[in-house]
Amino acid sequence: MGAAGGLLYASAFAILAPLPVSQNAAAVALLTFLRVFSQAWGVSIGGAILQNALKKKLPSALVSQFPDSADIAYSIVPTIPMLLDPLKHDVQFGFLRSFRILWIATEVLCALGTLTVLFMKDLPLRKTVDKDWGLEKKTETESAVEEALSSPPPSTKP
Repeated sequence: MGAAGGLLYASAFAILAPLPVSQNAAAVALLTFLRVFSQAWGVSIGGAILQNALKKKLPSALVSQFPDSADIAYSIVPTIPMLLDPLKHDVQFGFLRSFRILWIATEVLCALGTLTVLFMKDLPLRKTVDKDWGLEKKTETESAVEEALSSPPPSTKP
């Protein structure tokens, strides 16, 4: 988990390298949005793959006890310790085969994502600094207000 998170945030340098410094904030915001959006899709797709695999791999007598709209993975897990041995073994083996399918699908998607590295341009990281970035010119009124706010209040003691 830690290595994957590090790889995710290290990719920001590849995104920011070709952009001027003034566009960094928008680029990082878009990158963060796309990561969160992709994670939501990943959880949804992974859940759908697991749910469909469990419906096919678990014993049909057990699956028929749950309504079609039930999330089988969460519904069956608490009942597994109470199942009798032959059925318990079949359920555990069904989970094993279902997670294998999910693992294979995840690995295929990871391999496709890794292939995108081949299409990245080799750009050097920026070594210059935009000296005007984040600076604003103040009007005389703003300067006077700032000066008034920064000076100590007049003493009201007689």
